[in-house]
Amino acid sequence: QQSTFDDDSLYMLKHELMSNVGELYGLELSGEAYLVADDVMEQNFYINPENNEVIYVNEENNLYKVLNEEKIKIASNIRPNSFTDTENNKYFFIDNESEALYTITENNEKEKIAEPDTGKFAISQDRSTVAFTKNNELYVRRLAEDDKIKISNDVDIFYLSPKGNIIIYRRIGRGHYIRDLRNENEEVYKLSNNDVLSCQVDLNEENIFLLKYNSKSNELCYVDENFEIQTVADEINRFYLDSNGKFVVYLNDDDNLFYYDIAKKESEKIGTDINYFQLDKNGNTVVYSNNDKGLYSYVNGKEPVKIADDVLNYNISNENIFYFTYDNVLFYKQTDKESEKISDDVKNYCISSNGKDVAYIKEDSIYIKIKDKDSVKAIEKASDYKKIFYSNSLLFEKTLQLNDLAGFWMHETDPEIAFIDIKDNKDNKGKFSYFSRYTPLKDIEMEVIESGENYININTSAEYSFDEIQVQLIDNDSIYLNNVIFNKIDKTKFDDVAFSKEDVIGEWYYNDVSGGNLYSFTMTDSQIIYNIFYYSYGIGEEHNYVFDYEIKDYGMQYANLDLNLVKYSISGQEMDINEYKNDINSLDIFYESSDNTLDILDLQFNGNLLYIGNRSYWRIKDGNLSDIRKDFIKSMIEEEYLYNYYYVTTEGIKAYESSSESSAYLGTLSIYSEYYIEDLIYDENGDLWLKSYTYDSYSWDYINFWFKLPEQDIDKFSTGV
Repeated sequence: QQSTFDDDSLYMLKHELMSNVGELYGLELSGEAYLVADDVMEQNFYINPENNEVIYVNEENNLYKVLNEEKIKIASNIRPNSFTDTENNKYFFIDNESEALYTITENNEKEKIAEPDTGKFAISQDRSTVAFTKNNELYVRRLAEDDKIKISNDVDIFYLSPKGNIIIYRRIGRGHYIRDLRNENEEVYKLSNNDVLSCQVDLNEENIFLLKYNSKSNELCYVDENFEIQTVADEINRFYLDSNGKFVVYLNDDDNLFYYDIAKKESEKIGTDINYFQLDKNGNTVVYSNNDKGLYSYVNGKEPVKIADDVLNYNISNENIFYFTYDNVLFYKQTDKESEKISDDVKNYCISSNGKDVAYIKEDSIYIKIKDKDSVKAIEKASDYKKIFYSNSLLFEKTLQLNDLAGFWMHETDPEIAFIDIKDNKDNKGKFSYFSRYTPLKDIEMEVIESGENYININTSAEYSFDEIQVQLIDNDSIYLNNVIFNKIDKTKFDDVAFSKEDVIGEWYYNDVSGGNLYSFTMTDSQIIYNIFYYSYGIGEEHNYVFDYEIKDYGMQYANLDLNLVKYSISGQEMDINEYKNDINSLDIFYESSDNTLDILDLQFNGNLLYIGNRSYWRIKDGNLSDIRKDFIKSMIEEEYLYNYYYVTTEGIKAYESSSESSAYLGTLSIYSEYYIEDLIYDENGDLWLKSYTYDSYSWDYINFWFKLPEQDIDKFSTGV
């Protein structure tokens, strides 16, 4: 296929969610996408800008080359991420089993180069030479030759020059050494006992500069013709050597930027308060930015030139400068001309390998800007693809969006559900609700602050819980939400498990025998009847409240109701509700379901008139509230008389041998005497009999007897509701 624009093409990767293998597409001159391969492993392919051939690794770790629609298998079982890009059409890769280093020949065959220690090899920039260690022995091999040259023993770190003629290495515990392979005498020179932190050699291999550590700071040094180190400056942060060997630019620890003329051996300060700088690899220009976000250029012998303010990032190649501002505007500038605005609202950009052209993304479309031509829309909808590359650089990556998470997500183990509602797809904003067994969070504002292929970080308007949300994708139906697993559910499932008043409609009661209170709670479709029955020693009092209600808020097992008091009575006598209306206006219900029974865990009225909290109300499943009331009164009577003393105030109470009037009559109880009750029973007529004992002076012994509780001692309050 032909390249779309000059020597660079757009390539698009499309694959399923949570997969790392997919389809790789190129773009024809017509703008139509064509399939390169359908089994390309993400991050494991390279496009040669010279001829548009594609080399890639598939899921089985097989290496392929595709050119002019011809697909050729090069090798099997290579190590992913191990093949290198090309220079002079040469590729290298590592065999996954033997860890041997291979190259691909012109006949598309693999050729073994070396068997290095794991990861211990370097390839010269011109792809003519390989340096490697084997058992910490350092070797160099020219690819045009079969023989390898042994350099030294006990080597752990080494650097190979662009054409492979100079090698700098460190012998373990002995310092750094250098050897020039062009020297027929095979002489080796020691550079330093101190650590060499970095090394750069120009393309002509005439200038060697080092960043060397001494006891106080980092020193910038060069290697002279006698292979001795000469210091240029100390307290150095970083440096770059001009590829043509004319100058070095370095930044010191005080953020001052210097230009060092190699021929003159002179340094000139060209900027202060500098945070970043770049060299034109094919020119003489230096561009740099300061902490005030200003962008400048410098050429030896001239004054620095300010290019722009508020610059976020920039690139320079072949005297072409592209820069991107904080307000998302992309500019182009040739070093000797004024800046040219390419586009605003730009999300990202990549420059071509020739440094003249640029691809950028605006909204959801990809544009190409060729030098001296207008921008052309190359891809209408970038989000149709997972990733888009331009000149082997990532231009666009489809990241996780709130829209991908919209809907209901249920906690894996607890009855809790998160709901994400999208209100504005363009701005990637939405609302978050969280339903738990207690008070829910509802309609919390969300804003994405960071996202990737399978994660998204969100800030919300919540003050405490869920003020920050981290989501990581597990698969299409599962996520980690703040490190807890949630599974996707539909609205129907949510409706099934969320609060429903149909689950609560019915009669409920709480029996507080020790306090002498019976509470009942009856819920209909539109009303709540709340009743408190107080009972103590035969005296009963009933408070009955009737409310209209509406559900104001709800969660999984929680509901907040707005109440309107419509009736209030005490023991059947209606009261003036205006006195109490404002005191009782809301109700919180917490409930849980177990074995087809429903427990109201907490019932709480606001205001001072009523406060009922932390009590469990049980559903009345068998019988009715009247039966519950009768059982409660019986229980209260039992609570009042059993294991207490009965004080006789009624004359003529008869005592019997058993709890029946047909049993033997023993006598009458003495008035104003006390008898200890040790047992009680209800007979078939519902009468209460009490058992006690007394001393018989005739038999000189204690005798047991039963007597029936007099009617005037029995509660006359109606047990009906």
